[in-house]
Amino acid sequence: MSNAFDEFFERLEKRIKMLEREIRKSFEEMFRGFASFPETKMRVPEYSETIEPLYTIRDLGDRIVVYIDLPYLAEGSVDIRFEGRVMHISAKLRESIKLDNWSRRYRGIEVHEYRASIELPIEPKPEKTKIRSRKGIVEITIYK
Repeated sequence: MSNAFDEFFERLEKRIKMLEREIRKSFEEMFRGFASFPETKMRVPEYSETIEPLYTIRDLGDRIVVYIDLPYLAEGSVDIRFEGRVMHISAKLRESIKLDNWSRRYRGIEVHEYRASIELPIEPKPEKTKIRSRKGIVEITIYK
């Protein structure tokens, strides 16, 4: 009985992926026409599998410290930028992780990087931000 369910969901998953490709192709074709207008800037989206890391924010009075759990982090790949009170972080993995072993639902999915957008309780001063990385934990100190 479960084999029939597995086959059904495999067929459904293949059909959904095919529909996603067709939709993406239709949008790309539709937006190609806009590229001829000089005021329009086209940006081709990057499709990759990412994972949102766990994080903790500690308020220490004159500063906040954000601890982000990034196991398998590729050293030197952490990128942090600020937009108002939101901190955007991305970091690459040393090697991609296949999620097949964790669940059949994630069959064929590989994770290549971490990405997160974290709302901060203060207005950050990017020039005073300090970043430390140790054993898969990134510590970001943001002064008020």
